[in-house]
Amino acid sequence: MRDSIKEYEAVQAAAMKFVKSVAEGNSKYARELFTDDAVLFGFLDGEPERGSIEQFYHNVDTVSGGEAFKARVDVVAVEETLAVVRVLEEGWGNRIDFTDYLLLLKIGGEWKPSSKVRKKLDIRWKFSICNGWTFILVWDVWAVDAIQKALVCRNCVLLMAAEGNTPDNFEPVEHYYHALLRHLGWENLGEVYAGGVMQIGDIAGHPSLEKAYSLGKSI
Repeated sequence: MRDSIKEYEAVQAAAMKFVKSVAEGNSKYARELFTDDAVLFGFLDGEPERGSIEQFYHNVDTVSGGEAFKARVDVVAVEETLAVVRVLEEGWGNRIDFTDYLLLLKIGGEWKPSSKVRKKLDIRWKFSICNGWTFILVWDVWAVDAIQKALVCRNCVLLMAAEGNTPDNFEPVEHYYHALLRHLGWENLGEVYAGGVMQIGDIAGHPSLEKAYSLGKSI
């Protein structure tokens, strides 16, 4: 049985305290929110972070979100006393974008995060064309099943521009793309890769544009 919207709103309100701490550079709100034994996992500036949530508090108190900081809270799931929240953050410290996942437990009637997993964005763009609309998705493994349930379409294409222009450059993304489609059970309608795109404007007149246009027209 699905939890009530009121419960989802309570989870979202709890997550907003997390956002408030990050935005203002003040761990006070997060300290009131997290369980005392909460843990974190992830990377910051290429260095692994794992262990006590105190590391997060230190980071927040050291660097504020900054004027350009933006955040979005998505309640992925609520199941009785367990909830999962995704927090998208852009421009932290005017330089870094993150995706955070919070695992919350309902303790004494309050939603409290017991763990935080952070991923510095390594963006993989997928373009899913459904009923004339184009969905540009940045997928994280933790959210993929929720997205799968939310979308009606089961077809997609991959369009990618990159600096490198060799098969080896595109192979990791191609491998990930096909692995993801197998997991979702989706049909691949085509792929177009544009190599040698080094600077703004390099894509103009690129042969891949005609290929992308023809692919879109054929769907």
